[in-house]
Amino acid sequence: MGPARTPGSSTPLFWRTAIRRNYKLYVRLLNLTIIMLLQGVTMKEKIKDVMQDASKSENILNIPNLLTLLRFLGTFVVIYLIAANFQRGYTAVFFILFAITDFLDGQIARIFEQKTEFGRKFDVIADRLFFGGVALSLFLFELIFLKASRIYILQFFLVMSREIITIPVFFMANIKLPQVRFIGKITTLLQGITLAMLMLYWNASLYFAIITFIVGIVSGIYYIRDALTLNNKK
Repeated sequence: MGPARTPGSSTPLFWRTAIRRNYKLYVRLLNLTIIMLLQGVTMKEKIKDVMQDASKSENILNIPNLLTLLRFLGTFVVIYLIAANFQRGYTAVFFILFAITDFLDGQIARIFEQKTEFGRKFDVIADRLFFGGVALSLFLFELIFLKASRIYILQFFLVMSREIITIPVFFMANIKLPQVRFIGKITTLLQGITLAMLMLYWNASLYFAIITFIVGIVSGIYYIRDALTLNNKK
């Protein structure tokens, strides 16, 4: 496996030039992506909340939580593959494999009765980090180095519609994470499918991005309402 190449030729000259001129800038933007997602004060509050659950009597050492941890760590693997411009086919495969854990952890937890409050909250944080981090990194790389079209760039905003409208609530300190609704799971599934299509430059991604936008807006509205309702009960 190695850096991506155009079919039948070496890496385009414009790409090599862009990397040389903007490499440090991209690394800084990549670091900013991770910092925004992990090191913000409000995200620390969410992680602190999750760790408090881990300190309780729950048995958190189970397969569902390990799968969630795998997805959490997989974020940095996929971001690296994007930054290194590995062949998009390989990158998409890794992305899909990590994304599938979002389905598996929940199914295994229900079937084998391994649900925990820690796992529920950790799953939400892992999802936000994984899908948000991958989408933002791919967006920055396409925008800076590959000069993607406006339609292509627009699709990232459509795909992340739920995250965009829920940012004010999700990053509010001391806001508890509400239960995930079915429409939230559908939104996450659509995000995964559409992001994989964007990685592979499939034209159908636009249609899926529009669907994800609509479902994501509805999901985001429910999330905001549930979060505020839960907070008001405290």
